[in-house]
Amino acid sequence: MPPDPAWTPWFIALNFAIAVLLLLSLLAVISGIGVWSRDLRWITKVKFTLVALACIFLSWFSIHWHLISQVHRI
Repeated sequence: MPPDPAWTPWFIALNFAIAVLLLLSLLAVISGIGVWSRDLRWITKVKFTLVALACIFLSWFSIHWHLISQVHRI
């Protein structure tokens, strides 16, 4: 962590932003699954599914690399 405690609010804001992005990714995944039950063109279903898969990967990547973590590390 940087030695300056003035950076702490920015790390807290980053954690909140990532939490919101994970929530929106969850909604995209639900839409990607739900699109297959609708009467849409095949390519539209594939596009929704690819976006859902990208959201799953990016969410995993964020969690894996500890972007959501404690602000202070000792």
